[in-house]
Amino acid sequence: MTKWIRLRETLSGGRADGRPWPVAGEVVDVPDWEYDHCIAAGWAEHADPPAPPKAVKAKEPEKAPEKAPEKPADVLPEAAPEKAPELAEPPRPSDPKPDWVDYAADRGLARDKAEAMSKADLMSRYGGRL
Repeated sequence: MTKWIRLRETLSGGRADGRPWPVAGEVVDVPDWEYDHCIAAGWAEHADPPAPPKAVKAKEPEKAPEKAPEKPADVLPEAAPEKAPELAEPPRPSDPKPDWVDYAADRGLARDKAEAMSKADLMSRYGGRL
């Protein structure tokens, strides 16, 4: 039969079965004769068996997002999103710089930055020319 002991001190060397002794304060299982010997020598005291490790509950998988509830028939449908306005063709190379500034500003460049650029830079960056 197996019994449990708590070591009062760390023992050197190995146990009769070849396993090393644990450090002082740890609980270890031993056969009856080793239990009697360790208790009589004062190296250990009786201990209850350690509690079994608690099972770790696995994480539940995340749920898929719920579908939005269906709209009742009496609700008006949402307006279709407006299409982005189609951008015009770039100005011709012969067009004046203000046309190129307007074109660059329509594409998101700040107007003051567009005005600071040369016509050739605007044509290169926004017109695919040069």
